[in-house]
Parts: sequence; C-alpha cells; structure tokens
Amino acid sequence: MGGQENWIKVLGSEGKQHHLNTLIANKNNNILVAGSRWSNDDPQPFITCINPQGQHLWTKVPDIKGHIWEVTELDNGGLAALYSIYDNLANSYSDYHLMRLSSDGTPQWSIRIMEYTVAPPDIIAIDDDVILLHASTNAFDQYLVRLDSSGQTVWSKCIKNDLASRGSNLVRTADGGMVFRYFALGGENVIIKVNGGGVLQWVRNASSASLAPYLEYDDGDLLYAGFSMDSQTDATCFVRSKPDGTVVWSQMIDAPYDLGYLDSPILLEDGSVLVSIENTENFKGGLLKIDVLGNADWIKMFFDFSTRHFNHLAKTDDQSIFLLQNQLFTPVSPIIRTNAFGELEECRFESLCYSTQECPITLEDAVIELVDTIITFPFFAPIPFVEDNTATLVDFCPECPFPSSFFEAPDTLCAGDCFQPEIPCNAGASGYAWFMEGTTPDSSFFPVLGDLCYESTGTYTISRIINTNTCPDTFSRTIVVIDAPNYEVPKDTTLCAPPPFVLDISHPRAVSYRWENGSTSNGREILSGGNYRFSITDRFCGEQAIGTEVSFFDEIHAEPPLYLGEDTTICLQSPLTLNALHLEAAQWLWQDGATEPVRSVQTAGTYIVSAQVQDCLVSDTINIAVEDCAAKIYFPTAFSPNGDGINDYFFPQGDGFEPIIMRVFDRWGGMVFEGNRNHSIWDGQMNGQPATSGLYTYVAQFRELASGRTVARQGHVLLLR
Repeated sequence: MGGQENWIKVLGSEGKQHHLNTLIANKNNNILVAGSRWSNDDPQPFITCINPQGQHLWTKVPDIKGHIWEVTELDNGGLAALYSIYDNLANSYSDYHLMRLSSDGTPQWSIRIMEYTVAPPDIIAIDDDVILLHASTNAFDQYLVRLDSSGQTVWSKCIKNDLASRGSNLVRTADGGMVFRYFALGGENVIIKVNGGGVLQWVRNASSASLAPYLEYDDGDLLYAGFSMDSQTDATCFVRSKPDGTVVWSQMIDAPYDLGYLDSPILLEDGSVLVSIENTENFKGGLLKIDVLGNADWIKMFFDFSTRHFNHLAKTDDQSIFLLQNQLFTPVSPIIRTNAFGELEECRFESLCYSTQECPITLEDAVIELVDTIITFPFFAPIPFVEDNTATLVDFCPECPFPSSFFEAPDTLCAGDCFQPEIPCNAGASGYAWFMEGTTPDSSFFPVLGDLCYESTGTYTISRIINTNTCPDTFSRTIVVIDAPNYEVPKDTTLCAPPPFVLDISHPRAVSYRWENGSTSNGREILSGGNYRFSITDRFCGEQAIGTEVSFFDEIHAEPPLYLGEDTTICLQSPLTLNALHLEAAQWLWQDGATEPVRSVQTAGTYIVSAQVQDCLVSDTINIAVEDCAAKIYFPTAFSPNGDGINDYFFPQGDGFEPIIMRVFDRWGGMVFEGNRNHSIWDGQMNGQPATSGLYTYVAQFRELASGRTVARQGHVLLLR
C-alpha cells in the first residue's frame, strides 16, 4: 500500500473467515472491530483493537459460539457489547445478550435481553450507562431501557402498538438524552426525543417523508435522512432542524442510482458530515460528504467488488476516517483508513455525478405514548475472554479480473418466458452497457441484468459492451422467440358465489393435462377452496406447471366482514358510532351517499353500508331509534323540617342524574349545608341546630347519566317551621 496516512487492511486468523459487524474509535484513538469468525461452520465472536497505523494491538475471543453485533464505548472507557449465542442444534443464533467489558476487553457481567426472533436492539452509551432500544418478542411493543454500570435497570419505557413496530437509529444527544425513530407497519413514522431520565420531550413526524435521525450538530441541531414520498425518484433527502423542529434546510441528493443504506454518519470539524453509503443496485460501498448547507460535496464508491450494508464509520481526533465494509460474496471484510476527502492511494474508487435540489419537508408535532414498565434482565456469569495471538492484519487492495463481454443466453425462447443472461466475473470493467431488442427495458448500464422477458414472437439481438478504460469490448447473441400458448386460467381468485365451480383449463394447442390428484381431464369441479395445481403440455413450448388459489368468500369469512351491530335505541344526547372498518374492505358506501367507514349518528332511521371485500360486494343494515334521555331535575320551593313526615327534607328530585355537589347558603352568604354524591339531603339543621325559618339559596352540580356531561342548577327554597 502506498502512503503512510491511508490504507486498506484485512483481518485474518489461521484461515478463518471473518465477518465484521461493527467498528468504533475509542478514547485512545484506537479502532475496535468486532463480529465473528467462522471455522467448520462454527461462528466464534471476537473483538480486535487496531491502532491508527493499521497495526494489530490485541484480539479477545470469548469461550462461546456466537456473533457480536455491536460494540459501544462508555464514558469511562469501558465497553458494552451486544452479542448472540449460536445454537448448533438449531443451526441458528438463539438469544441476544449484553456484556459489559473493561477497556482492554475483560468481561465484567452479562445479561440476557431477548430471544433471537426480531432485529437486534440498538444500543448507545450515556455516561457509564447503556440505553437499549428493542422490540418485544412478538415485535408489536417497543422498549426503551436504561441500564446502570452494574446492569440494573434504571428505568424502562414501553411504546405499545397493535401493529408490528420497529425502533431504530438511536442517537445520543449532548443534553444526556436520546432521539430515535419509531416505525409501525401500517402506521406513521415518527421521531421521538427522550431525556436521560426517560421522560418524553417531544414527538415529531414529516407527513411527506420517511425520516430517521442520524446525528446531533454541535449547536444542538439534528440531522435526519430518508426519502420523500412526494419524489418520483429514489433520491435521498437530508434535513437539518432546530431543536424546536424548525427546518434549517432540506436537500435531496440524486445520484445515477439509489444510494441505498445510510449508516454511521460522523461530524467533521468544518461542520460537514460524512455518511457511509451502499449502492443497492451494484452493491458498491462508499462515502458521501454533505456540507453545512446540505449540499453534496462528493460521492465516492470504493472498490469494484460487492459489499454488504454493514458499513460503519469512525473518526479519530486527527480527523482520520475509518470505514468497515463487509463483503457480500466473499469472506473478506476490508478495514479502510481514509481522510475527509475520501482519498485512497493506489486503490480504485469511483467518483459519482450527482445533483442537489430542495426537498420540501416540514416537521410537525405528533403524539405517542411512552408508558412506564418494569423490565429486568437475567444475569449470566461473565464469559471468559482469552487473548488470541493468531490474528493478523495484512494490506489489501482488490485485484480486478480481466473483463469479458461474453455472456450465455438461449437460442430459442417461448413467448412469455424469461431468462437471465449468465456472465463471467467482470469486476475490473469501468463501464457497462446492454442493448436489448424486443424486451423492456431496451438498455441497461449495470454489470448484471435481471430477467429478460419476451412477450412477442420474432428474432431479437442482445448486445453487451464493456469498457476497460482501453477500448470497448462487444459481444452479441440472436434469440428466436416463438409464440407461447395463452392459458386463460384464473389466477388466485376469490369467488363471490358459493360452490360448486368448474375450473376449465382446456386449450386448443394442448396435447395433455395433468392435475395434482392424477386426473388428466381438461376440467375439474371445485367444491371447496384451496390450491389447485396442474400442468399443460404444449406442442411447441413443452410442459408448463400452473397453480391457482381458489377461495370462496363464504369459506374465508366465517363472520360477516361488515357488522354494524343489532338494531338498537339510543339517547338523543349520546350519538352512536357505526364502525364498518375491516382490514380487507374498501370503497364504502352508505345509503345516504357517505363514503367514510366510521360515522357518528344520532338520528333515527335505517342505516345501510356496503363495501368491496376481496372484489366481492358485502353489506350490513341496522335500524336505530332515538329517545330523549336528558336528565329531569327539580327542587321543592319550600320544606318544613318539623318531624311530621311531610316535606321534612330538601333534596333534588327527578331521574337521569347523579349528584356531584350541593351547597345551601343563608341570606348572608354563609354556607349552612354541603352535600356530595353520597349524601345530598338537607334536614334543615345547621351546625347541629335547627336552622331558622326563612329563604335560603342553593347551588348544585349533577352528572347527566345519558351523556356524562355536568349540569348545574341554582335557586331559592323557603324553610318553614
């Protein structure tokens, strides 16, 4: 490798395949990488420490089989590692665990977090504590937990949801709090800010974009990234906002292809941001630099071989940039040192053209509930780590094979069929072009083509051109496409009418038929729903296997999809909500022309709703009567508490109400009686003595039973003795 500043190295250990999953720079400006290395199909977790010059310092290996997903550094220099244990019997990972280690990789304690059934948790360090953001086992509830230095729960919060949900992009903020994205499938994507004590501070979303937080600027501004739902392209939107949600700028960066995964952004001294990116179309990984105004300074894609999206960035105090790339088709995981300009001596990289334009986005306040919950994690004995002196770091730069434009393709194809051209490895080419007749698209500039499908008969040419920075190399093939039979068989249909149903598969060009039950007829009576498979042999295009899923509406809906309830009588004061929602329903229509699925009614009548459910029209009817349920409250104008059993007490009379409070005052304003919902009857006594005859004033409040609202009454009563 040329140059002393920048380098690319690969971690090795006696032939083991290394799969690196995380990279961080610690307080000593050394680089920590972790993951697993494989030997005889057994994964062994490890943590390796490298100095900025690319020299191996130490590797620690626990006495378990598994994989380390993430490592974060605590403020005291210690480490927290998220790992899974490998189950040989199940041939998969089992549970997620969190381990606390000292700065040199010595384990201190370990706790089990959750089953290996959903995505791994996000972890960050705040002071010497660890924050976990993880889903429940059923992936419906999301938990946010703070653990202290001994692994005990400081606080735990839950975001409950009836939809599958996922929290991600957990970012530490300078005030000791955190911000993260919460996404519910079928629901909205929101950004949540929580302080270090677990108190919800704000919730925001952008109705026109799907955004996630990425980092906090030095002045407290936040950087978000995602995509605009109003955009017609796969361009990436970056948004900088003030802590109060005011958008400072929002920019859309459009490259020749989708930038794909964004990960591990870092803030540079000049206020610009570096983001690790992956192109999801040709699997190249690289860097994107964004200036203080949201414009792209440059985009550089490293190497000519495929990468996975485990791209992690780290920065040391001298502004050196370290990038981890996990390869998709090889066990090689290069560790790269570069600078703020993305320079790599002697190794290839590709600079992309791009454009930047405004991405109109507004952040709005949203509402979500963060609920206190109790979560504790079982402790496990710390797993001993041993020093591994076999690990090595070697210089690496990919050698590109000499490219060729040759490809394999069939000479004859049946109309309606598809194929994918087979090509040799061409990682060394610097440009690619495909030109295809008779199919869509008719050209491509990516190394590998997807399926090419031909719908029309004819003779067509496919040409492939590659550029090796010397001269173009061209290869062509001719394909003859013959007519394919058109089998008019219903595909995956739901029948509104009840069985039986005759499934007819006859075709004039067919020479034979074969059903999965052995029948060779060209038709079959269907008596119940299910998957029916058959094959038809065509005299030109051979045998074609076909399957169709037949469902009868009444079979898959044991209960009516729309149910408004039984006929009922409601109070005039309490409207009734009619709910015609159903997961598969669409295009609702009520008898009065309304189209919303849920409506509130308080008028007597017959209500009929219809909707499309799996292309079938269904309906329901309810008859509603209305009566006036208003509370009837009255007070006597006089009473005589003389013990004769007639009008001895003063109290509210009527029906449809519940007393809340009642007070009686004399003519000088002094309160002589106070009642509540349990006792609101005045017996004419004041302080245990008979009150004098005269006129008194009463003030009372009641809850109307029909509507639940509070009503008030006041007036005068004459006490007679």
